[in-house]
Amino acid sequence: MHAEVEIVEGGQSIKTEKMKLKLVKEFSDGIVIYENEDGRAVLYSKEKNKFTLISIDIA
Repeated sequence: MHAEVEIVEGGQSIKTEKMKLKLVKEFSDGIVIYENEDGRAVLYSKEKNKFTLISIDIA
């Protein structure tokens, strides 16, 4: 699957980038974890309908 992913650093949105994602785990509270091609975690919120790249600072 491909999606527009928001890249956040220091609590601020830097840019959005199209990424190829692979499903890792879906949680019952509407949160889904994907992995991008670089092996980094991408968080999807069904409520906000938004993909966000998780930085090391957040994790």
